Amino acid sequence: MLGNAIVTLAGRGTDVIVRVNRELSACVRDMDVAVRPGVAAITLPKVMGPEHIALIDEMIGTLEHERAMPIGGLRVIAMVETAASLGRINAIAGAGARLCGITLGTEDLALDCGFAPTPDNLTDPMRSLVLAARAAGLTPYGLPGSIAAIEEHTLFQSLARSACAMGLEGAFCIHPSQVAALNDAFSPAVAELCWARGAVEAFEQALRDGHGAVSFRGGMLDLPVIKRARALLARERIASPSAAR
Repeated sequence: MLGNAIVTLAGRGTDVIVRVNRELSACVRDMDVAVRPGVAAITLPKVMGPEHIALIDEMIGTLEHERAMPIGGLRVIAMVETAASLGRINAIAGAGARLCGITLGTEDLALDCGFAPTPDNLTDPMRSLVLAARAAGLTPYGLPGSIAAIEEHTLFQSLARSACAMGLEGAFCIHPSQVAALNDAFSPAVAELCWARGAVEAFEQALRDGHGAVSFRGGMLDLPVIKRARALLARERIASPSAAR
């Protein structure tokens, strides 16, 4: 059913990301259908290390060539789901130009590590993920907790907000009921956007006046602060209108 689903979703203007199976024989069959126009990225589960990424990169590149697709156009999101791969997360994050994002599979990671998928246990791994992703220029995704409790909406919303505060830029869902909570948590709040617009305006005026920093609403604006403000405004442009709050 995958081919029809890709056509339907891509026809709606959606960025289609396909999560393939981990077992190599199943992964090959999945790739045969998934590597096609209309697919933006492949999510690769249980990544073992940079060698694993290289193998998948070669497989995708061969299919892109056979199908007259742009070589390297299809991107990969790596899922780190074992203690061994977590220990290699920096090498995985730097494994190649095809990578665009990285996430933790928290349920499998917790199982492999022998602990419960709670925020206390997963906060440090998530911080390692964010640092590795940022150093490699990738987008970090994930939640510092379990995504399996689909009826615990308040907990899920709390996890999503914590993830956003930690520097993660989104997360995966396993049920449609989780989508709204993620859109809300990862969309900038109205107060944040008001501050960002005002800060950028004040800073640009300061530059025109020959100053490299300026006071704004009780704080000092310099280039790192303005880059954060502009990043907030960029998030607003890609957020769903229904996520505004």
